[in-house]
Amino acid sequence: MEVAAPAARPRRAWRRPPGWAVASLVVALVVAGPLAALPLSFLVDPGAFGDVADSLHAGITAAEQAIDSGAAMAAFDRLRDAAATAERKTT
Repeated sequence: MEVAAPAARPRRAWRRPPGWAVASLVVALVVAGPLAALPLSFLVDPGAFGDVADSLHAGITAAEQAIDSGAAMAAFDRLRDAAATAERKTT
């Protein structure tokens, strides 16, 4: 009794991937490239993180001062209005 050898599978020719797959890969690289480059830049130049942090700190400090002064002015206005209302009630 002879055992038949399995039939060899026909070899498929390499096909080009669909256009949507290529476009998806390009879009993914365009989006993910900068997102990966920023953390990698800190690994290459560790001092860069301090530079970025210092520049952000200056902007945050200025924004905090503007918010604080606005909050103080609003509180002062409410206090002045309350005082004027209290004065009208006593007279």
